[in-house]
Amino acid sequence: MKQTHKNCQDPKCKVCLEDHLAVGTRLDELCGDTGKHDHMGRFHSWLTKQGLSPETEHGWGTAAFFDNDNIAKYAEEFLRTNSMKITRELLRRWCACYIDERIAALVPEAGLTPLEVANLDIPAKDRLWILLRDDIVPARELRLLACDWAESACRKSGWADARSLEAIAVARRFAVGEASEAELAAARSAAWSARSAAWSTSKSAWSPRGAAAEAAAAAADVRAMEALSASKTAEWAVQSAAWGSEDGEAAARSEQIADVVRVLKRIDEAAKAGKEAE
Repeated sequence: MKQTHKNCQDPKCKVCLEDHLAVGTRLDELCGDTGKHDHMGRFHSWLTKQGLSPETEHGWGTAAFFDNDNIAKYAEEFLRTNSMKITRELLRRWCACYIDERIAALVPEAGLTPLEVANLDIPAKDRLWILLRDDIVPARELRLLACDWAESACRKSGWADARSLEAIAVARRFAVGEASEAELAAARSAAWSARSAAWSTSKSAWSPRGAAAEAAAAAADVRAMEALSASKTAEWAVQSAAWGSEDGEAAARSEQIADVVRVLKRIDEAAKAGKEAE
């Protein structure tokens, strides 16, 4: 964001006021709820909690207040903890492939909840592209989805290598705190070897079994941040097992959407229960 005056000492400066109002407008755009929350005040408090000074002694914002990364981080945290809305601006920031007119036709100004996105009249692969990210689904749930879908891919493709199946099992235990990072790393290493074997024995450039083996290895990635990548790899693997049949591919995507919806409903129910307990 623009900060015209770096060290303004005039508490009535109109230029600085305009710059501040621009930050407020940007926060409203990212959070998708113009006028419903005092995001300027909330952002001020958020910066303070991060150990950053939000304003100077003359009442104007510091460099931290105008920092685009801080603004984006605040917005993402707000959306995660306040019935997240997927807004037009958020889709643009995620580099959605739809043109602005198409996005505006699909998404109201106030945004859509994840469950509303799941019911949009757009291809299932596009709905999954929006929903399979840790801004919406916690990393733990993404990993569990990756495990379910990798297991499905193995079953449908006929890939039954014990290393791949063990990686999925260990990844599930890791997601719920019952396996260590060392166990997960060992399982992934073995699953990666299985993946290499699956591709090397393929008689064509494309192999549903290779894709299934790759999904199993991805599900067991040690880093929590890779749970998103794992879920997308597994989504791809399930699709690969159904390729060659238009009906089969459509059915696979419908099943995946249904799985994501079940997770989203659990998240909503847990959030409601938490608010009622407060």
